[in-house]
Amino acid sequence: MPLIEKKITLDTFLLENEINDLNLCDQLIENLNSKLKEKNLKNITHVKGNMTSFDSFNKNKNFYTFLKLIKTDLKKVCGENLVKLNDSWGNKFDKNSEHYTVEHNHVDCDGVCGILYLNDCGPGTYFKQLDLTIKEKKGKYVLFSPVLLHEVKPFKYKQDRHVIVFNIGYFKKWEKYNQSIKIC
Repeated sequence: MPLIEKKITLDTFLLENEINDLNLCDQLIENLNSKLKEKNLKNITHVKGNMTSFDSFNKNKNFYTFLKLIKTDLKKVCGENLVKLNDSWGNKFDKNSEHYTVEHNHVDCDGVCGILYLNDCGPGTYFKQLDLTIKEKKGKYVLFSPVLLHEVKPFKYKQDRHVIVFNIGYFKKWEKYNQSIKIC
């Protein structure tokens, strides 16, 4: 069989917005630091820094408050589809470190990916196909297509950097809504 090669283009999206509840960000930083004490996947994944387990915020009331605040934007990118929270984890890059995130995508997610910046001390997230860097700001979030390659380049941090990353998927016809974490 011959090798077939063909360049294709993909439809993608990226939406950037902010929440006004900065106290919620502070509460989520406390939650993140607490979760890191339970389990730290430091340098095991594409995150070359501190990382909580992949389900750390799936049942966190503060994170659900955030998801309710962004429900309108979730509907913009997901349409009227019923969606659920698949994964949600926190990253902490330490002050005076040069932590970073290796370029990757989330193609195993069938919905939308997101990042919530809990403070504004990092270099931003670079999206290769868009040649776009999202500047970090406390309370800013970005929702994006799972196929988009993104990374955080090494940077000398003047304070700890905290973010929460999440993957939202679509309900399948055969899934029972009560078996998953429904968000809208």
